[in-house]
Parts: sequence; C-alpha cells; structure tokens
Amino acid sequence: MRTDVTAPALPEAGLRAEIRLLGQLLGEALREHEGPALYQLEESIRARTKALRQEYEPRSEEELIAELERADLRDAGRLGRAFATYFQLVNLAELERQDRAAAEAGGQLESLLARAANLLMETCFPMPKCGGSARTPTRFSFAGIASHRT
Repeated sequence: MRTDVTAPALPEAGLRAEIRLLGQLLGEALREHEGPALYQLEESIRARTKALRQEYEPRSEEELIAELERADLRDAGRLGRAFATYFQLVNLAELERQDRAAAEAGGQLESLLARAANLLMETCFPMPKCGGSARTPTRFSFAGIASHRT
C-alpha cells in the first residue's frame, strides 16, 4: 500500500539525506586524516549512543562511559572535534535549507553547505597529514542534491 508524502515531509527527507551525506564525507575525512582506529572508535560511540537513545539500559550506559574514560587525552580531543564538526555540519545543513527557501522566494545565494564542506577540508583536516605531501583539497558542490528533488 502506497501512501502519499505530504509537502512538509519532502523537505525533511531531503535534509536528512544531506545530513547523511555530510556524515559520510566527514567519516571519510576522519578515516583518511586521523586513521581507521579513531574512526572505528567514533563509530562505536555513535552507534552505542544512538542505541541508548532508542532504548535506555543502565548497563550499556556504564559500558559506554567506561570506554570513554579509557580513551587517552589525544583521542578524546580528536573525538570531541569529530563530534563537534558533525554537529556544526548539521546546523549548516539546516541553514542551507533556509537559504534555499529564500532563494526560491527570489534571490540567488551561494551554497552555504558547499562553503562549509570546503572549509572543513581546508582547515579542520590539514592536508600535510596525508602522506606528508601538500595537496589541493577536493572542492565540493552540492548542486546535484538540489537537482534531484521531486
């Protein structure tokens, strides 16, 4: 049985897709620049935190806290930066959604989301850490996302 999606639900689905994409891009940057061990730790913490939100279990919370307490100071700082960056990207995606709505109402605005992704690649994850060579960061364009809307 198919149910029709209401108009207000469509923008929310698009926003969730954009946030998912940004999370994937951040995960790739985290793996490339900080290594697979930190990425796996971050993913473990993220998944366990999400599970606790869906169904709270005190024992699971204690295990998560114990894992976080075992992290050394360097890893804890890098984890904090990764999660903070993710939430900044979520906020920027929401602002981008507002910018698009304003643009549809009349003006042309540069993509805040693309600027954020480029800024992330240029400043949050310095290129010299990648194999010791300076590279030109990848430039992002989210025009494709906007063109795939129904």
